Amino acid sequence: MTWTKKHDKFALSVNLSESRKLILRDILRKGKLNEPTEVEVDLRVTNQWVGKCRLQGLFHRKTMTTAIPDLEEKTMGMIVVLKRYSPWVYKLLVRPLSFVERMQSAKCALAPKPTTANSMFSEQHKRKSREQLLQNISRLNSYLSKLGLNYTPDALNRLWRFSNRSMAEVKGAVEYMLKTHAEKIKNGEAALPDADAGIRRPKGWLHDCLKYGWHINDKDVVLPFFDSISALADHVNGAFRPNDDYLVSFQT
Repeated sequence: MTWTKKHDKFALSVNLSESRKLILRDILRKGKLNEPTEVEVDLRVTNQWVGKCRLQGLFHRKTMTTAIPDLEEKTMGMIVVLKRYSPWVYKLLVRPLSFVERMQSAKCALAPKPTTANSMFSEQHKRKSREQLLQNISRLNSYLSKLGLNYTPDALNRLWRFSNRSMAEVKGAVEYMLKTHAEKIKNGEAALPDADAGIRRPKGWLHDCLKYGWHINDKDVVLPFFDSISALADHVNGAFRPNDDYLVSFQT
């Protein structure tokens, strides 16, 4: 995807350094414009690209190897680590900026206040962050267990990162899953008599829902139901005034 002025504003709003911004720019080039994408990133290759764009040349090794965890922490769900093969090579979930904007808009969250560099890297801050993470994972596990959804510790950590570390986001995805499940049962989606209607693998479904943001665009829009073509025709024709230029009629 192409880097734009919107990306510049986003990088500024989440307090990315120039080095992180340049690394993020290269990672986003590998992603798709309008949907989350799984990509494998070799930071040694990224650094070669940086060297072509930057007057000072390549970044220091430490700058590169600490970049991905920092980007995952700051980019509000745009970058999520799926697997770490080495300090240089990662498998990432890359989400477009529009996805992040919709996620933030959906939960009406305020941007977190930037933390100063000194407190951010202090041992006290790291300890508190670790304790808070464990508490959040415990809350997540308790909530999902009550629904009969039991995940491994690794899977819980992934769900927490997919949700941009937000219980409200998880609950929104669960509500959407339950709504979708009920709709599938109501619509009789199971074609075979011995098949189970609804969502058959809720653990995997919820995982992918948070990963790809299926629930974000759900606005609870209630569409009218028509039991006949004539009812549809009456509804559509009634939406236009007699003097409208475009009248719609249906043959019934």
